[in-house]
Amino acid sequence: MSVVDMSAYRSYFDDEYGLDKLKSYSASWFVGASSFTDNQWVVEDGPGRQIIRFDVAVAPNELLTDNQDLCHAIKLSAYLVRTISHDKNMGGALSGISQYKHVNDIVNHVRWLRLQGVNYLSSVNDGVFTIFRDSIGKPLYARLSLEDRLREKLEELQGNPADLDKYKIFRNRLGHVEFNVNKLSEALGVSDRILGSREAPMLVMLTNFRLHNGFYIKDSIKDRYAGGGVKKNLEICSQDSIRKELTSISKLYRQCQIFKDLFPASHQIPSDYFQKNNIKPTQVSREKGRPGERTRDIPQPIFFELMDRAIRWVVDFAPLLLDLKSRALVQHEEYLSDAGRGGKADHRMQYASKRMRAWLSKQLAQLDGHPGSPYPICGFAKDYSEKKIETVLATQVQEGHALRAQGLTYRAVGECLGVSKATAHRLITKGRAESGASLNKCLHHLLPTACLLVIYCFTARRECEVESLTAGCCVDTQSGPVIGMYSAKVYQERKYFPVTKLVAKAVQVLEALTEPVRNEGNQSLLIFPALSGGVVNYWSSGKINEFSEYVGVPDNEGTPWKFSEHQFRRFFAMMFFYKFESGDLATLSWHLRHTDFEMTAKYITDKDFRSAFEEVRSERILSFAQSAANEKAEVLFGNMQKELGEFFRSFDAVSERRAEKMIEKVEDIGYVLNFVPDGACFGQTPTLLQRSKCIMDDTVQQSSACRGSCVGCPNLLGFETGITAEDVGLVLDPMSSPMLKAFADRQEANNA
Repeated sequence: MSVVDMSAYRSYFDDEYGLDKLKSYSASWFVGASSFTDNQWVVEDGPGRQIIRFDVAVAPNELLTDNQDLCHAIKLSAYLVRTISHDKNMGGALSGISQYKHVNDIVNHVRWLRLQGVNYLSSVNDGVFTIFRDSIGKPLYARLSLEDRLREKLEELQGNPADLDKYKIFRNRLGHVEFNVNKLSEALGVSDRILGSREAPMLVMLTNFRLHNGFYIKDSIKDRYAGGGVKKNLEICSQDSIRKELTSISKLYRQCQIFKDLFPASHQIPSDYFQKNNIKPTQVSREKGRPGERTRDIPQPIFFELMDRAIRWVVDFAPLLLDLKSRALVQHEEYLSDAGRGGKADHRMQYASKRMRAWLSKQLAQLDGHPGSPYPICGFAKDYSEKKIETVLATQVQEGHALRAQGLTYRAVGECLGVSKATAHRLITKGRAESGASLNKCLHHLLPTACLLVIYCFTARRECEVESLTAGCCVDTQSGPVIGMYSAKVYQERKYFPVTKLVAKAVQVLEALTEPVRNEGNQSLLIFPALSGGVVNYWSSGKINEFSEYVGVPDNEGTPWKFSEHQFRRFFAMMFFYKFESGDLATLSWHLRHTDFEMTAKYITDKDFRSAFEEVRSERILSFAQSAANEKAEVLFGNMQKELGEFFRSFDAVSERRAEKMIEKVEDIGYVLNFVPDGACFGQTPTLLQRSKCIMDDTVQQSSACRGSCVGCPNLLGFETGITAEDVGLVLDPMSSPMLKAFADRQEANNA
């Protein structure tokens, strides 16, 4: 006799009972009336939403929804991957966009299996998995043999006009006949996105086919891809793309083992081949993939110079640019409405633009010579490159003035300079045109980039979080400004973070720039009014490099740096961990929105960033040494202070290379710095290892320091009175963090 009578619950497992009626299938991240049984999910993703479709092609002329068992298996995986937060091997509390990408990866895996003749997930075996693992380094279109299959399909349509007519879409309003790419992708059993990918050779093939058969095609696509043969792209995927795809597929295999009874019998994967063969996505990606283009370690001088320029723009140049904008709009309107000018509207606009160039060139002269300043501004709403202006040199202009002073006519001067009479007249009367950025670019491209750089650097927030900022997000309190931002990934909630006044200033600048176009329905801080009319939808891609080039930050030996959000987050972690004397790791984890200390520890020990960390670590040790150089500190705090004090006094305090020599010395000695509740631990330094109080089996047992005390250990560097052990220690519980406690108390006082 069973302990629990299941008969009362049997109806919940009947086929007639809809799964959408079960509360466990009604996730909080579903938007509106979306439910598990729908073939299209609308899910929450921070301040926005994502649409996940299941009615997609998985085989030629077959949709995923045509196989309800397979569709249910993929839906279940998508549901679990976002619901399970405690195990990253099965989920990880993903965001909506990550859930969307997970479904795409799984569907592409199913497409590959169908191409191998595997119709059911339960039919996957060791041989199939071996083929999959060996082919994972190739691009998806190569694994799906899409190039050959597309060529065969297009040749088939070419030889059958009746079938080709079925792919025609008539746009009566525009008079266009377009090719139905969606129908073609269903016939091939793939996504229409891969056929239009500009990184894959199929776009060249499709472009030539459209052109040959009279289909409409955009000029930009025609100019770039029409004619010529199919271009062969890189045959190896990047490490990041391989790792992400394998991670999604490995989660599916893991889920099917843990929740085997929930999956339909025909799609129960028989074995977790990843675990069986000890396959790790990161390891495989490094073996199979090519290194990504991202610059993992921006040199410190470059990073500091970039941030120096960004801070100058936010603090010094923003007020001047905003004031110039107000005056320029008035001046431009005056030129447009000049009563003495006639002609068409576009002629009047051209006249006003030319007048504005001369007017703007005389503004902000006080910034001449300031590093990276927006001077001179060479246009109102239009930028001017070297190719768009005359190539006459400044010396030739001087020669023209001299010839004119000799009595030569403008025609004669032009002949001497090799330009027309009109150009000679303009050069002599108005001067040589300068190339450079317009006021519109300075206001709505460069200045927002500077603001976002400041926010990235001093908040450690992710790209999707920063780019979803809205007006009023920064609030000034008695204890300083705080910023309300959405926290993506793990927590997925709106949270207030303490920030510097510099961040508050950057937000104020963005609010001032967007004020004319904001309304009740749109409070975004990244939509700006263009000076020529309309709006500028700011997109960060390429903007940091554009800003770097404008302000004179050196590039990477002729190629742009590859900036990413994680570089700013790691920079924040370095500065917080090594620069703030009372900065505990719990507070750092809280700022980074990590779920546990291990994630933060990876940030501060990742070997790819070791050189940058070593530099900051050496500077921190030197600051300890300098503070330990007085005899009083040696008496109060023990042996380690005495050693560092002697170490500091061994250098010439006046020498210009003192700091460099000290850093070199730190590297030679091999100091290893870690924080423990009682202070800074140097116990892992090889030359000091044997005298550590907690040494066991020739290893420093730092974990024991969390349970006991390091007081009295010769490798402990204590801190001055006023800073407790908790303030600088390895506090793993965020609720025990002194910094977070103080912040919470201030917030409570402000709200009272």
